[in-house]
Amino acid sequence: MAIALEAFCIVVRISGLEPLGGLEGFQALAINGTFCHDEDLARYSFMDRSDAVGFIGDLQLRGLHASDDPSTDLVLVDAFDGNAQPLCDWFQMAEYKKSRIGWLTGSEPETISAPQGWNPEAESRIYRMSNEEAAKRLKFLRRENNVEVFLDTETGEELFVGRTGLPLDQMFEEARDFVFDNLRQPGEPVSCDDVQPEFRRVIEMLQIFTERRPQVWAGFWLLGKAWHAIGDSQRGYELLQRAHELEKTNTAITKELAGICLELGHSKEAVVYAEAAVAEVPDDSDLIGNLALAYLFDGRLTEAINTAAAAVRASPDDPVNQAVHKTVNEVRLGRRPQPKRLVDLG
Repeated sequence: MAIALEAFCIVVRISGLEPLGGLEGFQALAINGTFCHDEDLARYSFMDRSDAVGFIGDLQLRGLHASDDPSTDLVLVDAFDGNAQPLCDWFQMAEYKKSRIGWLTGSEPETISAPQGWNPEAESRIYRMSNEEAAKRLKFLRRENNVEVFLDTETGEELFVGRTGLPLDQMFEEARDFVFDNLRQPGEPVSCDDVQPEFRRVIEMLQIFTERRPQVWAGFWLLGKAWHAIGDSQRGYELLQRAHELEKTNTAITKELAGICLELGHSKEAVVYAEAAVAEVPDDSDLIGNLALAYLFDGRLTEAINTAAAAVRASPDDPVNQAVHKTVNEVRLGRRPQPKRLVDLG
C-alpha cells in the first residue's frame, strides 16, 4: 500500500511512533485535516514549508527520533519537485498520474491511502513560487482564521495559503515576551514545571521563525535562551553561537555565551566571550565580574583577583561582585578548590 503526497509532507514510520502513543497518538495531534496512513506510513501535509519544519520540531520535543541521517523515523517530502530529506533506505517515492505517492521500501504500492477529495488525475491547484518570486508578486491582504490571503499582483487573483500557526512577526513577539519574562540566568535552577509546556510551544514558534528568517540573530538568541531555560544548556550554547556568528559585537550575546560556557565548564571560551563583552562596555561592573569568574575558572588567578577588585571598585555596593571577589581570594589563598563550573560555587 502507499500514501498520497501533497505539497510539503511529513512522512513518519508508524513503527517509530511509540513516543507519541503509536498511530492513534499521531492522529490525535490533529495538526490539520491532511492526515492519512497505510499499514506502514502516516503523514500530514502543509502548504508552507516553514509550517512543516515547525511540526518536525514539535515532534522532536515529543520524543520522536528526527535526525538528518538515514536513521530518522520521519522525512520531509517536497511533493512539488519530488525531493525527500534526509535520504533514507526505508522510503520510496514515485510519480502517479499527475500526483506523487510514497511507500515503505519492501512493500507493494498496489493501493493508495489519501485524504478525502484527493484526485490523482486532477491538475494541482497549488502553485509553488520561490521566496524571491513571492516577494515580488504577492501582497499580503488579510488573515482569515488559519488562512493567509495574498494578492498576486501579476494576475490580480487572490491566493490562499493554509497555515497551522500565527503570522511570523506575531510569533516572534509572543515568543520574545515570554522568554524575557521567564529568563534563566546561567547557574540558576531550571525553570519550574509549570512553564515547561509553554516554553516548548515558544521553542516551536522560534524554530519556525529562525527557519524563515535565518539572518536575524535575535531569533537564535531567544531560541538559545529558551532551550537553556528548560535545562538544555548545550543546545542553548550552540544557538547562541549562531547568534554570535550573525552579530559579533552585541554584548547581550557575548554575556550570555560567557555565562553558559561557565555553566558547561568551557572556561577558555568563557574568557574569550567575557573579554569581548567588557571590550564593548568597559564600565559595566556586571560584565567585569563575569570576566573575573571566567579567569578564575580558567585558573588565571592573578587576572581573576585584579579583575574582581576592578568590579568591586566599579560598583562597591554590588553584593554579587563582592561575593566574586571573596571567592577568588579564597581560591588564591588555598582555602577552597578552584571551581570548574558554576555549580561548583555552591
